[in-house]
Amino acid sequence: MNQIDAPNPGQAWARTRWNSHGSGAAFDRKKERYLGPEMKAFAENQDFCIVSFADNDGQVFGRLLHGLPGEFAKAPDDHHLIIQPLNRTEGYLPSSKACAKSWQLGLLFIEFKTRKRLCVHATGNWEEKEGCLVLEVTQSVFHCAKYIDPSYQVARFASGRPTTFNTAVFTMAAKHGRLIHQLVDFMADQRVAFVCTVDRNGQCAVNHRGGKSGFISVNGVQGEARILLPDYAGNGAFEAAGNIWETRRAAVFVPDPARGYGVWAS
Repeated sequence: MNQIDAPNPGQAWARTRWNSHGSGAAFDRKKERYLGPEMKAFAENQDFCIVSFADNDGQVFGRLLHGLPGEFAKAPDDHHLIIQPLNRTEGYLPSSKACAKSWQLGLLFIEFKTRKRLCVHATGNWEEKEGCLVLEVTQSVFHCAKYIDPSYQVARFASGRPTTFNTAVFTMAAKHGRLIHQLVDFMADQRVAFVCTVDRNGQCAVNHRGGKSGFISVNGVQGEARILLPDYAGNGAFEAAGNIWETRRAAVFVPDPARGYGVWAS
């Protein structure tokens, strides 16, 4: 029987709010503390993933990492993952040189054509010498396939980091009006977003959101630009909602296949 811990306070609150204790508990029973054979095979067959982490100030980041098929992800055993991205640059991920501690990371491997997604919680560091992210898995689960568009394809970025924007520059001041319109137009074209959150214990998570073009909107709220994402009935776990309730911290990463870059906002 699975020994995954009970939902954290935020998830417990969310499941009570939306009356999803039954479906949430059923989803919890699918969680493992290791990578099973199917999970390892799935991860090793991917050439990109979304990773989330929080810095020492609690700010949440979302990134897309990509690499060569067959080399990007390796699972040497049931408890470890090694990620070798092509697009990592200095400051892009927590470095083993910057801090002796291991970082708590959330990863999402998603395969649009088969509508499968694997979520992994792990601790790890970036190893400079080997040029890889070394992870010790603490939790893994296959998520439901709802709202995954099999026709969608994530852009494969060129070497170096993709262009990113922080919502700090997208204020509602008149001098930034052009940037606001640029962000609005960009978001209006998109069909996929990834929500990155962190709970009160520092554990990060990544959740997929999808829909038709226009499902993401940008509005001015109290003088600031706010990205609005719809939420849909899913497995009842309410991981993202629960984490946000606990910490009020979140980031959104939106890749654009046509333009070849991604927007990160927190």
